[in-house]
Amino acid sequence: MIRLTPYGLAAMALVFLLLASPAGSRPAETKNDLVRVNLTTVLSTDNGPVIILKEEQGERFLPIRIGEMEAIAIALGLHKHLGGSPFPQPERPLTHHLLLNILNQFGAKIDKVVVRELKNDTFYADIFLTLQGGKHMTIDSRPSDAIALAMNMDKPAPIFVARQVMDRAGERGEKQKGPIKL
Repeated sequence: MIRLTPYGLAAMALVFLLLASPAGSRPAETKNDLVRVNLTTVLSTDNGPVIILKEEQGERFLPIRIGEMEAIAIALGLHKHLGGSPFPQPERPLTHHLLLNILNQFGAKIDKVVVRELKNDTFYADIFLTLQGGKHMTIDSRPSDAIALAMNMDKPAPIFVARQVMDRAGERGEKQKGPIKL
């Protein structure tokens, strides 16, 4: 009898998707429909962690509340690209590292992450992949998981927000910048 952990099941599901699934059925956004953003910080608040996405060509930022584990994974990736981390590196792969390892083993590449929708106070995202052989795939994701994957790649994948999401939920002004506190 084979016993699988929830992570093992998730890994098997991802492998199945990579091998058998066609590209996502949502229409592709045009460049004008998307706002390119940078992850500027991960904040610890009384209500839980928040990531701040700031548009590259403007002053708006988009705060998104995320879970503790995703905040840790995103902070590790952010610090990796800023030149070092104040956090000890995990001895074994975290879930997001495991998924990246699986993608790499199958020759898949994350092209971009898009926060595509805000519905009932919940953000929705897509991960755009290119599979070995040039096939394209779109995978539905929570923004926190998609951004954790994007930030933990050797070179971070670009992050975009749908213009209608930024117009609806983006805020103007300077958000406090500073060290990542988790």
